[in-house]
Amino acid sequence: MVWAILNGNITEAFHYNPLLFCLLPVVLIVVATGIASKRMRRRMQVFYTDKALTGYLLVLLLWGFVRNIYGI
Repeated sequence: MVWAILNGNITEAFHYNPLLFCLLPVVLIVVATGIASKRMRRRMQVFYTDKALTGYLLVLLLWGFVRNIYGI
């Protein structure tokens, strides 16, 4: 997927891994806030709560099961 994005093939990247493709903006926000100032981190702290991290993990696990069972 990453190789397809780097080559500008957005539809191909989505085909390889739709969930990761859709979560890419969230991952970029989390990384950017990690680099940003403390004031910005306080605003974006909702992404770092235990509930949020548990939710991310559950979504990724469910997607893994669905993807392997249905052959998506």
